[in-house]
Amino acid sequence: MHARTSLRSFMLCLGMIPILSSGQSSSPQTPINSSDLPLRTSSQNPDAVAVVVGISHYQNTDVPPIEYAIRDAEAVRRLLIQTLGYASSRVV
Repeated sequence: MHARTSLRSFMLCLGMIPILSSGQSSSPQTPINSSDLPLRTSSQNPDAVAVVVGISHYQNTDVPPIEYAIRDAEAVRRLLIQTLGYASSRVV
C-alpha cells in the first residue's frame, strides 16, 4: 500500500476527514494537497505528548526508499496539533 494512501486511511479510520484550512503553507519540496490538511477542532489535550517519526531511508538495502515518509510525518503532526489538540511544543 502506498504511504499516502496509508495515512489517509489512518485518518479516515479516526473519523477525521481532512479538509482545506486557510493560512496553511508548505515547503517547496513537500507541496500539500488540500486532502492532506486535518480538520481544525477546539479539542484540548495539554498533557498529551507525541513523538512522530518519518523514516525515508533504511539501512537495510532490501527496503526501498519511502518517498512520502517525511511528508506523512508532518501531516500526522498537524493532525495531532490541529485536530486532537496537542500542544505544538509537546509534539516532536
